[in-house]
Amino acid sequence: ELEPTHAAALRLLVTILREQGDTAAGLNYFENALNLEVENSKLKIEFGSFLLEIGRVADAERQFLDVLNRSPKDVRALMGIGHVHIYRGELTKARALFETIISDGPIIASAHVALGYLARRRGDRIASRNFFEKASSLEPENVEFFLEIATENRDAGDFEGAIKLIENLLAVNSHHFLGWINLGHAHRFSGNRLEAQRAFDTARKCQRRNESALVELAVDARFAGKPKESMRLLDQAYKRNPFHFGVLSQMLEHARLSEDTETQRALIDQI
Repeated sequence: ELEPTHAAALRLLVTILREQGDTAAGLNYFENALNLEVENSKLKIEFGSFLLEIGRVADAERQFLDVLNRSPKDVRALMGIGHVHIYRGELTKARALFETIISDGPIIASAHVALGYLARRRGDRIASRNFFEKASSLEPENVEFFLEIATENRDAGDFEGAIKLIENLLAVNSHHFLGWINLGHAHRFSGNRLEAQRAFDTARKCQRRNESALVELAVDARFAGKPKESMRLLDQAYKRNPFHFGVLSQMLEHARLSEDTETQRALIDQI
């Protein structure tokens, strides 16, 4: 069994594990890396971002605040706190923080993306598209920014434009997990459930341990009138990551549809 002792090697290993969707192993190796580099701010921020991805918001916040206690203007840590606000529904605080980051320092593409998400959530789709396009112009090599533009196309009803943009990206990188997830969403919104299922299944094959693809397949199974298959997929995802918001929210939806109030209360408490 591989037991690397150098923090740089650990960080590389964590990156690979994250791409493979192996949450538990990634968490373990992050903790090992931090034991070797206790004062490494970059590593703490990476760990905080990882904790946010798996739903451990309070633990993530502690990592970001620890960095800010030593470097109050660290933009990466401030971005992390902004995303903590979003997870907690504190959208006004998040927006103010991201706007401050943009106005006080160098232009940060990820801050524009965050403001794009917030604009989308409040229904200002003109602003959201502008923010995503600005981010894409700052980092044209970042595929995720183009996927957000594709989402804007999809939500505006331009399914063909969204699908074409995503397929062009997948033609360059056929193993891009989020590309397949977004393609599945575009097909689902257009009403083509068969192609949506194919896209989500391809995403699952790209990252077999990533819970998000299982959640999407579970949603499709529920829509297709297969609640048992849907719950089987959700149970599988829950065993891998009991903090995953998508897993918990879809389990809550099943409990609501079956009028299981006890399970609903337990899931709400966990969320």
